[in-house]
Amino acid sequence: VILPETNLGKLVQHGKDAYVLKNADAGGIALAIKTLRADPQMYERLSQGALAFARQHFSWRRSATELANFYRSLTT
Repeated sequence: VILPETNLGKLVQHGKDAYVLKNADAGGIALAIKTLRADPQMYERLSQGALAFARQHFSWRRSATELANFYRSLTT
């Protein structure tokens, strides 16, 4: 995962969960791709880190439960 240091890019860790760019311009993206293609270990580490981050933070069940709890809190 290659992303800018905004939104989700502020939550993930560069080098662990994703390749986070300070400047998400064409040159930065190209350099990130070249870096990942040249380093299979980093590629694999970031792939696994991105999957782990997604499993921990993105769950339809958990999101639905939290939303239902929020709506319930508005009625009490």
